[in-house]
Amino acid sequence: MASDPAVVGEALGVAMAAASFFAGLAGAAGLRSILRRGDGGGTRRANAAMAAASAVVAIAAWGFVTATRAAVAPAAPAWYAAAGGAAGLLVGLFPRAAGVPLALAAFASAALLSAGLSGWLPWTPGTEAAAVTVYAAGPGGSSIALRYAARGGGIVEQDLSFGPGDLRLTFELVDVRGPASLAFGRRRYRLSGASADGDGALIKGDRGPLLDALGGGRLAKALGCSVAELETPPFEPEALAAVAYTLRDDGAIAMEER
Repeated sequence: MASDPAVVGEALGVAMAAASFFAGLAGAAGLRSILRRGDGGGTRRANAAMAAASAVVAIAAWGFVTATRAAVAPAAPAWYAAAGGAAGLLVGLFPRAAGVPLALAAFASAALLSAGLSGWLPWTPGTEAAAVTVYAAGPGGSSIALRYAARGGGIVEQDLSFGPGDLRLTFELVDVRGPASLAFGRRRYRLSGASADGDGALIKGDRGPLLDALGGGRLAKALGCSVAELETPPFEPEALAAVAYTLRDDGAIAMEER
């Protein structure tokens, strides 16, 4: 994580939200003590406030040390602080009325993201996403062997034939923003097609219900996900030519001849 400033910034933002959440809990305990003075629960609320304040100090110390070492600022600090503080205050004042819905919303969001992104491969720079070997090429078209990465670390090999023209591969990329990027990474991808000047073949694969339309639906965007297409540079097929497609750190895919 330390090598990726964007992810470090996101982690710091989440830490700020967590600290604000516990600060909100401490504030709620103080308000409840003022509003319910003399009901016999003052000691319990004071202990809860002290525990929450200790959590704030511990998280803030970790965030300060991490930000100083990485020289990275928290991502969207005002938004995270406001969201965490409001959630902590509501949960502290109304544990059941606010705490249960917030917990259910968090679990539902995590479940939706896990299901929606399960069919996509993690973006790991330096990984070979696909490779093409041309075993026949001529005026009438070309035949290739396409090899690409699959879920679970598997490899799929597929024979395809095209009409005349330069060959291209099309990838779909998921951009993951917000706290979800800590669990699922900033990018995920899948190979979606191969073509030669309009003569194309679709690659089978499930995009998942969360990303069923290009660009993602409203729910996907609300959860911090969007989809874009990336078409590789064309190359002229020649018999026994081979090219590999490698993931880059900047979100591009490099094509290298072998």
